[in-house]
Amino acid sequence: MIQLDVLRGIAILLVLFTHSTIQPVDSGAFIGYFSYPIYLWHINVTRLVAPLFKLGTGVSLELRWVVSFALYVCVATAAGVVAAAIVDEPSLRVRERLFPSRTTLPIVAKDAASAAADA
Repeated sequence: MIQLDVLRGIAILLVLFTHSTIQPVDSGAFIGYFSYPIYLWHINVTRLVAPLFKLGTGVSLELRWVVSFALYVCVATAAGVVAAAIVDEPSLRVRERLFPSRTTLPIVAKDAASAAADA
């Protein structure tokens, strides 16, 4: 029974994903940007979600696992995004203020100038 529900869920996600404005590249960029804060917080989230797995003993093991894993992924992602917003982004703004990034590298500008001279 759970396999049919999982297949229905995958089908719904595929339909929503293909008919939404969110593209795979956007999702990948989102996960890439927040991957380190998510990584830092996932162990703490595991400690939070693991006791919940033991609740609902009248429910099948598979359903408890799926619900616990979905909750784990959602909470770990949310914790990583919040941590990035509170810690990473402000510290990156301070770094940019103290040590501004260069817009063009001298090597790239030199190569572009030599390419223009050759043309």
